[in-house]
Amino acid sequence: MAKADTIKFPVYLCVLTALACLAVTLAMKEPASVRPKEPFWVTVRQSWQGIRHAGAWIWSTPAPFLLVVLGFLLDSTIRLFLTVSSNYYRHIGIAEASFGVISVAGSVAAFFTTGWMEWLVRHRSSAFNFGVVIAMTLWGLVVVAIQVPGWWGVLALAPLILAIRFLQFFQSHYLNEVTPSSHRATVLSFKGMTINLAYGGVTLLFGWQMAWLAGRLQLPNEAPQVFGTALTWWPWYFGATLLAYAFIRKWRIGSSEVQAKSDSQF
Repeated sequence: MAKADTIKFPVYLCVLTALACLAVTLAMKEPASVRPKEPFWVTVRQSWQGIRHAGAWIWSTPAPFLLVVLGFLLDSTIRLFLTVSSNYYRHIGIAEASFGVISVAGSVAAFFTTGWMEWLVRHRSSAFNFGVVIAMTLWGLVVVAIQVPGWWGVLALAPLILAIRFLQFFQSHYLNEVTPSSHRATVLSFKGMTINLAYGGVTLLFGWQMAWLAGRLQLPNEAPQVFGTALTWWPWYFGATLLAYAFIRKWRIGSSEVQAKSDSQF
């Protein structure tokens, strides 16, 4: 079977899984004792009002707003690397047969670092913990820009590979901490939505960057030189997002009194 066909197998499996989940969900029935008494459209309107209330609360409250903004800025950058990681490993001379080993090793390492994450949220401030994630990400992006060849390059990427787990743990922990239980589920849904939108936007930016560089270098989009040149821009892009976050934080925190209370946050 051709490689062009086998590479689509994960997509086919995702579609089949989604269809199976849809079938199971449609087969679910509410017990008569808990079925809503209101008409369907009344329930929909109430749900929409809950979403609007949660969104307004996020916008008007600095702590969850900054958590959501910082989360999608960091997550989108890290996930972009994870998306193109196979191309990067190939670019630095790693055999394709090893890609699965790297993925499994990263998952195992993340499992054993859970204790560190729990220790950090108990003994360190949120500002310190997100600083750790920022440092891990920046280190990894610099390694990606330098393009360290071979297995040393893969080993040097360990902080970036683990950064996504640390970020998810810290963001969920602190959002749960600052969000009232009455709309916690909706706020977490907002978090997921913003992360996916940001990831989609960054992916489009990367595609446009590749096309622009290909034209400038007069090479095909898939040329290794184009990909390698694009990677050198990543630390600068990440620095720009951190600068943007600093301005957003300054704008949302505002007064010196709030500033004093928020110095240890995010």
